[in-house]
Amino acid sequence: MPSLKKTTDLIEIPAIVEPHQGTSYNPPVDAHHELLLKAVAIEEKRLQDAERMAEVKKKMEAAKLTQGVADITVPAGMVVQRIEDGDELDNVEESLTSSRKLPERKTKTQKNRAIRVLSEVCLVE
Repeated sequence: MPSLKKTTDLIEIPAIVEPHQGTSYNPPVDAHHELLLKAVAIEEKRLQDAERMAEVKKKMEAAKLTQGVADITVPAGMVVQRIEDGDELDNVEESLTSSRKLPERKTKTQKNRAIRVLSEVCLVE
């Protein structure tokens, strides 16, 4: 029989994660002080992130005020060139109405007929 390793021998992670020593009821002074410093560092980082987000929010509000009245039909930040002449507007409308229609789907009989015509043309040539 082939020798197989036990799967429990392959696991390197301990089954139970030991808590920090500073969290016990009667912790050592150094461990408790270290845990408090860790909590202070996390809270300072959270406050810095909040300040940074507040600055970004102020910049966004200032940009909104300088932007002016926004057109509802156009996405924010997009500028649309205004057409002043009526002739250009007519040309745009004509080009939109004269757009090409998409062909309808061919039926099986139409496909078979096209194949038959192509095969006849190939035989003649």
